[in-house]
Amino acid sequence: MNEHYYDEMIKSIKSVNDKTRNIPLKYTGLNKKGGSTLAYEFENTETNERYFLKITPNEDNGGGELRVLPKVNQLFKNEVLSEPDALKRLGYIPVPTIITDDPSRFNPEFASLFKPEESLLQLQTAAAGTHSERELPESITDRLSILLSFAKLLRTCAKNKIAYVDIKPLEHLFWERYNGQIRITLIDWGIARANAEPALLADDIRKFCQTIPEVIYGKKMADLQYKGKLTYPIQSENRSALTPLLSTFSFNSELPPLSTEYAALISDLLSGSLNELRVQNRCVSIWDAVITALDQARLQTQNNTADALDN
Repeated sequence: MNEHYYDEMIKSIKSVNDKTRNIPLKYTGLNKKGGSTLAYEFENTETNERYFLKITPNEDNGGGELRVLPKVNQLFKNEVLSEPDALKRLGYIPVPTIITDDPSRFNPEFASLFKPEESLLQLQTAAAGTHSERELPESITDRLSILLSFAKLLRTCAKNKIAYVDIKPLEHLFWERYNGQIRITLIDWGIARANAEPALLADDIRKFCQTIPEVIYGKKMADLQYKGKLTYPIQSENRSALTPLLSTFSFNSELPPLSTEYAALISDLLSGSLNELRVQNRCVSIWDAVITALDQARLQTQNNTADALDN
């Protein structure tokens, strides 16, 4: 894409109609590029709410944020219908909300310049709350709540054959406290895949389990390892809720999490003995075990003052 062309074109955006109201917009000057996607930040001049306009090439490849995120939005809008188990539901939309993907809903000056045959666009709400890389909640209970919500989100995606792929919780998760509960927003769906291959669904589990310590300790895995081995504070962890959790999963890239069930899945994948639906169902089953382990640890820290605070 011609970045300079879009950099100039988006300056003509003054407003957008979201079917119920006309939103006055002002470009903040903040922009970034991730892969082939361009992102521009806008502000509602009346309420100061923030949005991101994402623009990507119009390629029918089944992946990318602008194709996957609408599917994920719809999944969580209909979550109460698609997920019978209330304990597996989040009860809110944990991803940016899509305002519109229709260029004609913007003011005429911009709409006349945009070429839908060449590019797709999507106006999204900016993530609410605090960026996890900047700050995490003080209590381990709340940090486990973030992980639990993240696992439920990824389980729902796996159940619907969507792989997030780029699992980096500190970089891509925002969190906030809402009515006394922790809520998350997962951003940057740029390399996510709809109709994902079975191996990608399975790999989301491995990546998630490997990065659990990032949220528990507030450090990226690169800072928690030395020559491929886990270091302080993981090695010296003695809190009764966390030691079983950490021992349940493997954080070494050479060993899969929940080793017995996950290793069996990988073995069957490599042998080609499972069809895609069976792989999908096995992945959901493993996510259920991950969610159970995280919820048990969360409840234990909630009831044990010695385990509740970040050390």
